[in-house]
Amino acid sequence: MTRKVIYILLFFVSLHSSAQLEYLEGFIITNDKDTLRGQILNQTNIALAKSCQFKNEEGVKTYSPSEITEFGIVSTNRLFKSFEVTIDSLNQSVFLEYLVDGIADLFYMHYENKEYYYLLKSEQLMPLLNPQKEVQTNSSGSVKTHVFSKELYKGTLNYAFDNQVSSVEINSAKFNPKSLIKLTSMYHSAVCDWECTVFRKETKRPVSILPYVSIAPTKLHFASQQSGKAQELNINAGVLFKIGSYKSNFISLLSGLEYRSTDFKGNFTGKVRFSSSNTDSVTILQNIITIPVILRWEVLKNNRFQVYISPGLTNQFIINGTYAIYEEYYAPEYRNYRRFQLGVVLSAGVTYWLTNDWGITLNPYYEKTLIPMNFGSYFDRLRFTTVGIQAGLEIRLR
Repeated sequence: MTRKVIYILLFFVSLHSSAQLEYLEGFIITNDKDTLRGQILNQTNIALAKSCQFKNEEGVKTYSPSEITEFGIVSTNRLFKSFEVTIDSLNQSVFLEYLVDGIADLFYMHYENKEYYYLLKSEQLMPLLNPQKEVQTNSSGSVKTHVFSKELYKGTLNYAFDNQVSSVEINSAKFNPKSLIKLTSMYHSAVCDWECTVFRKETKRPVSILPYVSIAPTKLHFASQQSGKAQELNINAGVLFKIGSYKSNFISLLSGLEYRSTDFKGNFTGKVRFSSSNTDSVTILQNIITIPVILRWEVLKNNRFQVYISPGLTNQFIINGTYAIYEEYYAPEYRNYRRFQLGVVLSAGVTYWLTNDWGITLNPYYEKTLIPMNFGSYFDRLRFTTVGIQAGLEIRLR
């Protein structure tokens, strides 16, 4: 089983690698100020800081920052400009991504696993720095390390914005894209009588709603190696909300609600309870509200298709749950039991986009309760296992 899981993960990792080879609509601006339209390779932020792979009817060519001045990916609304910057005392030619394009330009770069921000004003490119400082303290023989941020970027912003933005706003600003974009936009509002920003990158995380139904064959079995099981085919309904990552186009977080109702009946051999019987009948009735928390990793993505894998946890709240165990010829006696169960879920699915705003999803999944149900001395511990398929819609909220 473990080997199969490893093979599946390796397969999806290889898919993700090939997904990086997906070309999206874009353009480049040469050093001669000519604009060439074609497609740009959709690489990671780290790779895009170093090179631009461009494809048109003449073929494929990789451009370094010294060979072109700008490039853009139209479908993801991203713009890049070439600069020479100093990183670790070395001059590097890189592509910086526009966060704001106006009188003062704000740029971002992810380079060698570090994030960098720059402000361009009056043809002066100013790095926004936030170096870390470690301080060790010794108290009663215990050495602790404290990390402090020097926040040098706040002084640079106070200088560059020339008192047009409140120092209170600047001094309370965090070192992240959303906060820096907000400050730069405030500066433009203060110095312009009209809208003078040509471009401002959207900082809101993309949000989608996913209503679905699922066909879920579910098995009830013992946690130990007792024989016997009960199976039931359930049809469940739910809705998920997907929140995308600002920094990655491939990772998102999903959560929501699902309702299901189960009615298990089965015969189990072995000492299910302390009795002389070799076979006991088990009946479990329950209505379940599930709140899943799922991390989605899109391993293949283009304008129409998204292929993804999604590991996560399921928090199951049981409503009106009752159980009964009885030997043949004895009437069942129903009892209540624990109201919460924690489970794991792993799925792999596909979304086909019919328009830019909504698409159809198909999502096979495997789900299992982590903590076996414990009914005390009467029952051995029981688990629920589901191998099902979800079908629904994904609707982007604008």
